[in-house]
Amino acid sequence: MLTWEGAYGKAYEIQVSDNGNDWTTIRKVTDGDGGTDDLALTGSGRYVRMLGTARPGGYGYSLWEFQVYGTQGDTPPPAGGAVKVTGGQGAWQLTVGGQPYTVKGLTWGPSMADAPRYMPDLKSMGVNTVRTWGTDTFVFDAWAHGRVPGAPALDVTFADIDLTNGMAERGELDVLKVSYAVLPWVLEEYALLPCGGALGRGCGPLVLSKELGLDLTGRTVAVPSERSTAYLLFRLWAAEMVPGGVGEVVVMPFDEIMPAVRDGKVDAGLVIHRRPAARPPPDPGW
Repeated sequence: MLTWEGAYGKAYEIQVSDNGNDWTTIRKVTDGDGGTDDLALTGSGRYVRMLGTARPGGYGYSLWEFQVYGTQGDTPPPAGGAVKVTGGQGAWQLTVGGQPYTVKGLTWGPSMADAPRYMPDLKSMGVNTVRTWGTDTFVFDAWAHGRVPGAPALDVTFADIDLTNGMAERGELDVLKVSYAVLPWVLEEYALLPCGGALGRGCGPLVLSKELGLDLTGRTVAVPSERSTAYLLFRLWAAEMVPGGVGEVVVMPFDEIMPAVRDGKVDAGLVIHRRPAARPPPDPGW
């Protein structure tokens, strides 16, 4: 039984596997309409997954709940369970099927339609986990979907961070998610709510370039917004590390920055990334 959020699967497959590597499709759905899909299935396996093949809009797939019912087979689960997390801060250990597993991930910025173009590059980098943009929307998910009793209804608008920062400066909406760096320009009109923040230590923006160790003096750098927290941190860093100063700063939507670096349209790009667990920074030459 699959219970979907607003970003449901218009078409998808239910697949099973005995080893987590080789998958068999036991059901194809081509007319999904969201809500709850209660599917009758025939098959067996140690693992089960939903493979999305078509979406109704521009967002990814969001499942509120995925339940599987059936009878227990004769093959016992691997020692230690399928997935187990041990350790503590700074020393987490993830095991899958009793074996150590290192997450090598990144955040997906381009359109999902571009996935076939980029996936070979990701595979060559050793990426095994992809996080789609939009997880920050969970700060208001329950409210937006009517799961907070007594809360007023919302009219939600999605926009790039550079646009929302500008909307806040102009006082256009009642509640906005904005960059910390824009607060000095908006606090006369808005109050900062004590929830929904995404700022911490040990994580933050990355500067990407095709050339390892590129000197940014006089270089063209793409940034997601002149009032973004990432650009504020970049300016503080560059003042110390690039004494000659960078060259032109180009503002562009965040999902266009990495392709612009790859295609040589800019020398370097500032991307809003949180450091995925247990992986080194990606090779900037990809």
